[in-house]
Amino acid sequence: MDRSSLDLVSDVLAGPRRMFYYAKDEYARYLLERQVAAKPLKLQTLQQSSWGRLLERPLIKQERGQWGDGLLSYERLQTLRATQPLQFRLTFDEWGSSNRHSYNWDQVSRPGYNLVVQLNFAGDHNEQYFKLMNPQVYRHPFKYGGHPSRAYKQDFTLAWARIDISEDFSEALIEELQSDWWRAAKAEVIERHHRKRDANGQWKEWTTKSSRHCLEVEECERYLSEVLQSYGEVWDEAMLTATLQLLWDEIGVERIFYHTYETGCVLKNCKPPRSLYTKLPKRFCFKKTEQAPTFLTGELKRWNRKLKGKSAFWVMG
Repeated sequence: MDRSSLDLVSDVLAGPRRMFYYAKDEYARYLLERQVAAKPLKLQTLQQSSWGRLLERPLIKQERGQWGDGLLSYERLQTLRATQPLQFRLTFDEWGSSNRHSYNWDQVSRPGYNLVVQLNFAGDHNEQYFKLMNPQVYRHPFKYGGHPSRAYKQDFTLAWARIDISEDFSEALIEELQSDWWRAAKAEVIERHHRKRDANGQWKEWTTKSSRHCLEVEECERYLSEVLQSYGEVWDEAMLTATLQLLWDEIGVERIFYHTYETGCVLKNCKPPRSLYTKLPKRFCFKKTEQAPTFLTGELKRWNRKLKGKSAFWVMG
């Protein structure tokens, strides 16, 4: 998006501290709430629609048998809210530049800016993190430089989403979802696992070097297993749910696009984790379409040779 559009969105989102709460499968409840907000719908009708897969999520499936009238209502979904969800703080940033020649390096689909939504840990996590990891002021082991994330004082970003929005705010494109924090932690888990399996020397290449992330081995393992694991299990669906809520409920976007893996690799000049652009949008009931966001028409023509005349996106709305 252009500078003025980004500034307008930033002004709308500016304000007091924002908390976001999430538990496993909450996305299914949220998406179904949107379908039944006006009036209850028959479960059979929903099962036969594109939203049917949401009814199979454990959060919904274990309760729907108790709804004897076969109806799903907004009020019933409200009762399924988790009593002890994970807590997050949402913050916002920007990514990109006005320099057309640098936009491929920025991994954006067109020259300009992206809105960044940052999913940050809240105080309950941070207290345990400082206690177990004892990080240095400017050295946080799971923070990568050069990415739109935070790691300072009480803001530590678990994941972020980059979003491009049309100038009339009717369409949005989710450019990227990513979590350096969880990815680095998983690498640490793999390294620990390999060290423990070194009886025959088959993992010598791992055991001859020190940890890439953690200073204290025992405390690090406790942090990974006792604290971070629950966040790692839901970070992708929590990040996408927070993004959808922001675009629909606060900015008023009508149609939300999401990159497919193949088209996204070409337009952004990168190769991200495939599952985030295949399994995740399918789980959220995005539909595949050959229609692109209107603001990308020019860029698609520019990349026509690499795309071989075919492009695809996920879309919802």
